[in-house]
Amino acid sequence: MFTGSVRPNGKADISIAHKSVPLALQGKKLKLTVLVGSFGSDKPVAVEVTDSFIVAQTQQLTEPARLKALPELHHTFRAPPKTVAKPIALAFVGIVTSLLVILLGFWLGTADLAALGSAVSKAPLGHIGLLSSLLAFELVFVRYFQGTSIFDTLFAVAFIAPVAIFTGSRALREVRERRLNGQFN
Repeated sequence: MFTGSVRPNGKADISIAHKSVPLALQGKKLKLTVLVGSFGSDKPVAVEVTDSFIVAQTQQLTEPARLKALPELHHTFRAPPKTVAKPIALAFVGIVTSLLVILLGFWLGTADLAALGSAVSKAPLGHIGLLSSLLAFELVFVRYFQGTSIFDTLFAVAFIAPVAIFTGSRALREVRERRLNGQFN
């Protein structure tokens, strides 16, 4: 900020605050000229106050950080996991194995093995397709736990699921017909 005062004899004092001098001008040789304005068509008068003076430098002029070259960055990324975590895999294998044991136990305990031939002959697509799709699901999940990507697994499940639904509905219709006809114990 500039402040000044003019005495009655015509002499004047000008005071410039150090903080108002830009950092880029500090420590350099400067020349102070005052322009005295005029009204009307007269040209303003330029009065040279000093030949040269130096404003004391309080801070070091540094280049802005955005303009400096930064050191090269080297990112090290962790390798993606190759397999599923062991506790999750073991839990899944345990659940699937127990469900298969229950399913096979129920099927062998309640099913009449003599009626198996007639059931498959009445709805071969349903029974063979359902058992094949269940086996295919198991193989897909085993491959997933061996390291196949989740996207390949989802693609395989999306392909097998409609087949399982279609063939399962055929197999269950045949089982329902036999149950309604009283062919089950």
